[in-house]
Amino acid sequence: MAEASLLNTFFGPCDCRGFSDCTLPIDSYGGVLLWLGLAMYMCKALRTLAEDYFLPCLHVLEEFFDLSADTASSVLLVPGASAGLLLVNLAATLLVTSELGLGAVIGSLIFQLLVVTGMTGVLSSRDDAEVKIWRYPLLRDTFFYVIAWVELIVFLSDQKVEWFEAMVMVLTYGLYCVFMRFNKRIAASVVLSMGLVSADEVAQVKKKKNEDPSPVSPSGDEVHGARAADMLAEEDRPNSAPADVLRSPGLGDLDLPPAPTDPDEMAPSVIGFPNDDFNLTGTSSRERRKEQRKHAVALLQTHDPLALCWVAFMPLPELATLQVFGICFGLIVCLAYLLVDAATRASIILNIAPLLLGLLFVAPGMSSLAVINAIDDVKDGEADVALANILGSSLFDMLVGLGLPWFLHGWVGDVEFKNSIQPLVMGNLVMLPIIILGFLLMLVAQRWSVKWQTSYALLGCYGIWFIGNFVAMCVGDGL
Repeated sequence: MAEASLLNTFFGPCDCRGFSDCTLPIDSYGGVLLWLGLAMYMCKALRTLAEDYFLPCLHVLEEFFDLSADTASSVLLVPGASAGLLLVNLAATLLVTSELGLGAVIGSLIFQLLVVTGMTGVLSSRDDAEVKIWRYPLLRDTFFYVIAWVELIVFLSDQKVEWFEAMVMVLTYGLYCVFMRFNKRIAASVVLSMGLVSADEVAQVKKKKNEDPSPVSPSGDEVHGARAADMLAEEDRPNSAPADVLRSPGLGDLDLPPAPTDPDEMAPSVIGFPNDDFNLTGTSSRERRKEQRKHAVALLQTHDPLALCWVAFMPLPELATLQVFGICFGLIVCLAYLLVDAATRASIILNIAPLLLGLLFVAPGMSSLAVINAIDDVKDGEADVALANILGSSLFDMLVGLGLPWFLHGWVGDVEFKNSIQPLVMGNLVMLPIIILGFLLMLVAQRWSVKWQTSYALLGCYGIWFIGNFVAMCVGDGL
C-alpha cells in the first residue's frame, strides 16, 4: 500500500507472505475481519449519509433553481448518488494505490444491470403482471452507454490510461449532460416523427396537467404515447420559478431571509450552526422543527453510532442546505478513504487482488442506494423510469467515476495496471454489452415489457457471475 495509508500510520505497514501470514499480530490473528467489517460499515455509513443528508440537499437546490427533471438528474442527482463511488476510486487512485476503485466501479456496473434491474422487475411485476417500458429513455441511455464502454475498452487495452484519455471520458459525460439539457426537444421530434403520439393526445394531456400537474403513470400498451404526450405537454409549460430566483447567478448572491428572533419560532438548536440563515425552502420554523424531531427519532432507532453523531451536530438539509452540503461532502471524502484503506489492507492479508474485493464486496455495498431508489420508483408506479435511471447512473460511474480520478492522476503520471489483472478486467467489461444486448432482445421479444421470468433470469445471472469470481478469488495466487 502507499504511504498515504492511515492504518499503516497507526498500526504499522501490512506485510504478509501468505493468507494471514503477516508480520504484525493484529493482521495475523483476526485482523482481516476487523478491516472487512470496517470497510462494510463505511459502505453503510456512506449510504445513510447520502440518503438522509446529501441527496436531500441536492433536491433543495434542484427546487430552488427550478431545474428541469432531466437536467437535475444528470447534473445533480446522479452525481450525488454516485459521489461515494467516485471518491472511493479517487482515494484508491491518488492515496491508497490499488485497483480496488476500478473493481468497485466495474462491479457496480454489473450489479446495477443485473441485480437492480432484476429487483425492479420482480417488485413491479407481482401477480404475473408485466411492466411496460417506454423505449426512448432506455435506448437513449443505451446509446451513450455503448460509447462509454467503447472508450473504456480502448483506453484500458494497453493496461494504462493517459490523462487525455481520461479527459475524453469526462467530456463525454459533459456531452451527455448537454444532451439532457435539450432532451425534451430532441425527444419531441423523435416521438412525433415515429408517430408515437398525436397532436390531439398532447392537447388532452395539457388540459389534464392544467388541472392536475402531477406526471402521468400509464400502464399497458399506451405507455409510449402517454409518456410522450406528457413530456410534450411539459415542454410547453412556462418556467414557474420566481423572477428573482431565475436571475440569481449563484449561491453567493442569494437574498437569504433573516433569522427569526422569537425563540419559540426558532428551529431546534444545532451546535455551531445558525437556524435559518441558509434555509432555501421557505417552510415555517414550526414545520421544520417537527420534521427535525421526526428525522432524529428515525435515525436514533437505527442505533448507529455515526448516525447519532449526525443527529447531534447536523440539522436537516432543508434547515441549512449549504452547510449540510459542505459537511456531507467532507464526510463522504473521509468515509470513502477509510473504506479503501481498510479493504486494501484486508486484500493484502487475504493474499488476493484488491480488484476482486472491489468487484464482489465493495460494489454491492456502494450500490445499495441504487436499490433503494429503484424500490421508491416502483412504489411510485414508475418502474420504467427506474430502469432508465440505472443506465444513467452507470454512465456517470463509468465516465466520471473512473475518468476524473485517472485525469487527476495523469498530471503526475499515467495510471498503470498489473498484467495479472488484465484478463479479469477485460473479461468483466466484455460482459456489460452482452448483458444489455440480452436484456434489450428480451424486451423486444416481450413487446417492451418486463415479466417476472426476465427479472429472475437477471438475478440468476448475477449469482453465476458472483460464484465464478468468488472461485477465482479463492483459487487465485494473489493475482
